[in-house]
Amino acid sequence: MDISRERDYLPESSYSFPPNEYYDNPLYSHPTKVGHSALGVYPDYLPQTPSTLYPYGYRSKEGSLDRLHETASSRSRSRKTARIVWTLVAVVFVTAIVAGTAVIIYLTSQSSNKKEMPKAYAFKGSLKSQQQWNAQYSDKNSAAYRDAARDFEIMMKGVYTNTDLEAQYGYTTVEDIKEGSVVFVYVVVFYPPSSTSGSDVTVTSVQNHLQQAVTDGKISQLNPNIVVDPTTTVSLQAPPQPIIFDGTIKVNQTWDDKLNDTSNPEYQTVKDDFENTMDTLYRNSSFGERYNSTHVTGIQKGSIIFIYIIIFNPDPPTPPPPTPSTNSTEDKNVTSATPAPTRPVPIITVSMVTTVLTTAITTGEITKISTTIVIDETSVVEVEGTR
Repeated sequence: MDISRERDYLPESSYSFPPNEYYDNPLYSHPTKVGHSALGVYPDYLPQTPSTLYPYGYRSKEGSLDRLHETASSRSRSRKTARIVWTLVAVVFVTAIVAGTAVIIYLTSQSSNKKEMPKAYAFKGSLKSQQQWNAQYSDKNSAAYRDAARDFEIMMKGVYTNTDLEAQYGYTTVEDIKEGSVVFVYVVVFYPPSSTSGSDVTVTSVQNHLQQAVTDGKISQLNPNIVVDPTTTVSLQAPPQPIIFDGTIKVNQTWDDKLNDTSNPEYQTVKDDFENTMDTLYRNSSFGERYNSTHVTGIQKGSIIFIYIIIFNPDPPTPPPPTPSTNSTEDKNVTSATPAPTRPVPIITVSMVTTVLTTAITTGEITKISTTIVIDETSVVEVEGTR
């Protein structure tokens, strides 16, 4: 190529001869392959590429620099875009983990709202005290009755203090005070031992501790007003246990976050309304005389789900067989029998308990009982077996 001719067409400032190091670059013989490597050898010179815009088919180095700068800028923008995209992906991922953890914690806390009543051992007994009868003991609302009952209950707690049953002792409740001299009818309650400590609670163990306190005169030491003959024989019996069903019912009602707090007045109001509705429903059922109570143990979202237990009194004892009686006006060899008392209700089952509630929902009877809780045909009822 005639360099002199190129100089006639190109401005003086547009060209200069590169040093020898530039020509020593192995990429020089292949101008189309020269890129950033050439800049690394000698950044002031770039190979010229063919172009129709310049004489002799060559373009000045400024055009190549512009194109290189555009390429570098494009790559920089691509890297920034990639960083933004990966940052967004990371944020979404972390948010998903946090949200999932929150959901698990929420569901766990909600499921924990379903509380089971602690199992307890209740023993019924009576104890005669040699003290003067007070006519006010016949009135359970009188101050004399309440004072005497409280004294007996405190005394019973003292009996089991410092014994192997102290940790399991719950409470004593006086159910009645009868004349002759003074007879306390009571129920003493114990809880089962923990997995690490405590003794087994049996009617024998509970009875033996009370018998020892009577024999040793410990009762009078605990309360001088209660005087029990040391020769008195203590007898306790375990009363029949109530029948308990676990139930849930989903009602078509708007959720209120206040129901998450069991101490909130809104929670208490909704809870009382539901329990009162169930009380009215079951007390007017075919086995109302066996119904005891309903207790809400939790309220969950979706729309509103009531978790509750429904309690029935124990099965009544089997009636005695008919008693033969002799008809004095007829032949003495002919006897007649008095009819046996009719057992009020057979054993209560899950099906019976469920049917009462679903029937009241289907017929709309329950909507007449409760106007604040929307229990209708969309409500989902589940009742589980006894425990």
